Amino acid sequence: MGQTCVPTSPQRILALNEATLSYLLAIGIKPIASVAYSYDKSVFARLSAGEDIIPLWTSGGISLEKVLLLKPDLILGQEWESTIYPLLSQIAPTVLYAYSDHKECWKDQLHFIADILSSDETEQRFFQEYRQKTLTIKSALKQQEYQNKKISFVFSYANYWFTEGLEACLDQTLEDVGLQRLTEALNFSAAGELAISEEALDLIDGDILFVGIDDNDNTFALESLSGVLWQNLKAVKNGQVYFVNTFDWRSPDPLAANQILDDLQKYLVTTSHTDS
Repeated sequence: MGQTCVPTSPQRILALNEATLSYLLAIGIKPIASVAYSYDKSVFARLSAGEDIIPLWTSGGISLEKVLLLKPDLILGQEWESTIYPLLSQIAPTVLYAYSDHKECWKDQLHFIADILSSDETEQRFFQEYRQKTLTIKSALKQQEYQNKKISFVFSYANYWFTEGLEACLDQTLEDVGLQRLTEALNFSAAGELAISEEALDLIDGDILFVGIDDNDNTFALESLSGVLWQNLKAVKNGQVYFVNTFDWRSPDPLAANQILDDLQKYLVTTSHTDS
């Protein structure tokens, strides 16, 4: 895609996806607009958090007409959007960064975006705050002897259960606070997800179970957890099943990582102190 001349201090940045929106917000930059996916509008709402950012709703493609009308001075997105790069670059300078699914990917990508936008200072501040947050939670978890316990995570889609593949970004966040996900029995590729049948619940039989749901609808989850086989899981027996947002726990971006930390603080640190 060649070289792109990034303008100095761009004022009208357009994000081509919600992950890019997260990176920008993490370093204190508010884009004028972001492409957002209409099948789950709560994702954009939670990311933008009341900020005056225009959503470009889509169920698949990106409306170039809407992009043109917004008159951006810089467009940021990921390489999987390269098919429309020639058209986007005629509207404004366009930078597409490589998408990666290894567990430290969001840290690398945040650094890349901060670098091209000369936002090194805000990037350093973000990572300082993130590191302090992880150290605080890690210390509290160690005091409560969580370091030897295994975490499991499942999420539902179309009334089926799945868990994350190996090397998920979730794993890095857990490692940052001294925790580990139960992965010994996961015999599949490094990326992607694995369907979990009731006959394979041993794959998620960790000491603590986080259950991903969307829009606070946990009906299917509650029905499943009441099943006989699910009742045999250690976490269910010990009352350590916690509902979290699927998007946050699966997304490779800094705001999602921060939300995972908040969930760990809420359920494993604060709740444990309350119960003791």
